[in-house]
Amino acid sequence: MRKQRNTMANSKKIKRVYICPTCRGNGYLKFNTILGPEEFIEQCHDCDSQGEIYDYEDEEDNSFVDTPIYSVH
Repeated sequence: MRKQRNTMANSKKIKRVYICPTCRGNGYLKFNTILGPEEFIEQCHDCDSQGEIYDYEDEEDNSFVDTPIYSVH
């Protein structure tokens, strides 16, 4: 019986971390009310109040590098 290899399990993921553009890394948002000088604070739901957004990408095979080829005419 042959063993089947799962290519998804063998692929490596790259974790990229970005600062949340909505709350600018604070994890919360401040709003001013029209009725008075009070500030209203709300948690950021885009980053779950972490201040960072995570993106996972598959690791690519970097066996060759795409370098521009310059030629002299």
